[in-house]
Amino acid sequence: GLEGYGPGGKNWDLMAQLDVRQGRGSILHLEDLWKSWVTCVEHDRCTRCPRHESDGCRARGAKVLFLEREPPVLFLCLRRDHRHVDGRLSKDQRPVVFPEKLEWLRSGQYRFAAVIRHSGAGLRSGHYTSHVLLGELDTGASVYAYCNDDATVVKQSWDQLAVRQVQQEAYILVYHRTQAYQ
Repeated sequence: GLEGYGPGGKNWDLMAQLDVRQGRGSILHLEDLWKSWVTCVEHDRCTRCPRHESDGCRARGAKVLFLEREPPVLFLCLRRDHRHVDGRLSKDQRPVVFPEKLEWLRSGQYRFAAVIRHSGAGLRSGHYTSHVLLGELDTGASVYAYCNDDATVVKQSWDQLAVRQVQQEAYILVYHRTQAYQ
């Protein structure tokens, strides 16, 4: 089930914050951003060695972010905000290529379920739209709904969804586990 992963369980902190700003190159890939997130070590001047209190150790500590196991529904937030030295905020609009299936996670195979997009050059204004999995055709091909409050729902194929504009505007990606590894 999804216990502990939704509004009742209040575990929204399980959303991985993948940092687009740290990606290298003009086109980024979701798998690379994930690997960067799971190997991230944060050095913080306020973090101290766990032995600090007990034996007076004065060493700086580090935080390592990881998921012990991936949840049945995986929310991936693509952090695109960038603060310049002069205080201005801008949005990193490099495309992030995301696959229909994730086959590189420890706990199993995941399938694309939805993407929430933010269109607009800035962070303080814009428009949100989404693409949501509807199901499969008899051929096995997935069908997605493009949802926009300015228009009626439009059915799309993966090839219509996985285009550069969507990759540039992707803000939150949702995947659901379809097969667990033993």
